[in-house]
Amino acid sequence: MVAPALLVALLLVAVVSGETQDSCAGPIAQLLSTDDSDPVFGVFAAFGRTLGLNESVRGHVALANPRDACLQLGEEARGSLLLVERGGCSFTDKAAAAQATGAAGMLLYDNVSGCITMGYGNKSDVEKIKIPCVSISQASGLSLEIAVSKAPSGTHLTLVLVRAHLPPVDPSALLLCARSLEAHSGVATTTCVQNSLARHLVQHPHEMQRCHLSTSP
Repeated sequence: MVAPALLVALLLVAVVSGETQDSCAGPIAQLLSTDDSDPVFGVFAAFGRTLGLNESVRGHVALANPRDACLQLGEEARGSLLLVERGGCSFTDKAAAAQATGAAGMLLYDNVSGCITMGYGNKSDVEKIKIPCVSISQASGLSLEIAVSKAPSGTHLTLVLVRAHLPPVDPSALLLCARSLEAHSGVATTTCVQNSLARHLVQHPHEMQRCHLSTSP
């Protein structure tokens, strides 16, 4: 069971700093390496395909060219989990470009420390996006870039994208967390912890990065 006080302390960091929108909205994604390296965690976007618990998408990691995927992409994206950097154009423009080139999925890493959940401005922008789109931290993205660049000639870094299986959060911790946030900032209880994210962060301190739903590229 997660210590309630720990969850409260974690989430109050955002409140005290004034960033009252800090909360990841969306199911947690997990990227598993075929060579038993440590997994990478991220968050499914508010658009595109969200995998079920028994679904997976496998692909080699390709580096978008240009890296921000704001111009036409090359054939390197086809069949890949395309690694894209935040910035330059909207999240949905990046996803549409990746899908048009035949990518199996898009992995977006932040251009600053932390992580974000990809949102969108207009529903019409996302209706045709069918591939899974996942945001990961800047550190994870740069690590994947290095791994791809160091791969021997003719080989690929292959990852399997799944939806993370997370244990439920201690209900007493949720209650304390929600009450604390309401008392200090008026944040709705539904944004306190979504999809067991708080539990996940506690279990994986190396991924302890505050997230917020964002529509800005």
